[in-house]
Amino acid sequence: MDWRAYSLGESICSPSRVKFASMEIEQIRSRWNDVLDTLESHNRIAWIAYFDARLISFEDGLLTLDFSDSLKVMDKN
Repeated sequence: MDWRAYSLGESICSPSRVKFASMEIEQIRSRWNDVLDTLESHNRIAWIAYFDARLISFEDGLLTLDFSDSLKVMDKN
């Protein structure tokens, strides 16, 4: 995970493990816009940070996100 996203997450809330019912990454992807909508209503800065995140995997209760698309904005090649 990008250290900036981790730092942002740390500043928003303390990390904690939450046990979810068995979920598949496709189930999370299908509801990701709902997650973003809820995040936007609570913290617009966090929403901006996570808006470009891509869901990579969900294993053992750990959701892995990829922020590499957001780096395209900074690429000046």
